[in-house]
Amino acid sequence: MTRFVPYLAKEVIEQDAEALLSDYARTRRITIAPPIPIEDIVEKHLKLLLEFDDTHKLFGIPRDPEGNLDILGAMFFNEQRIVIDESLDPDENPATEGRYRFT
Repeated sequence: MTRFVPYLAKEVIEQDAEALLSDYARTRRITIAPPIPIEDIVEKHLKLLLEFDDTHKLFGIPRDPEGNLDILGAMFFNEQRIVIDESLDPDENPATEGRYRFT
């Protein structure tokens, strides 16, 4: 099922991100500092599943023959899960850790 996601201004996204980090820090009684504990925030605080998978296979779309990554991740609202393309798994490909954290 496709779900419309409205446009959000950069300032709104930044405010919401700061609010999430503040809420997480207050709940855990910790100080947030880089590297940000993405997995803990997503899985423990937001109660969402976070997993790696072949996103192209998941959507039935062939990969770009030139190797460009065009489906880096997806959110499945009804299943409360986030899927990140397996090519960004920092355990399997440590060189992608920065891109994984950004995604």
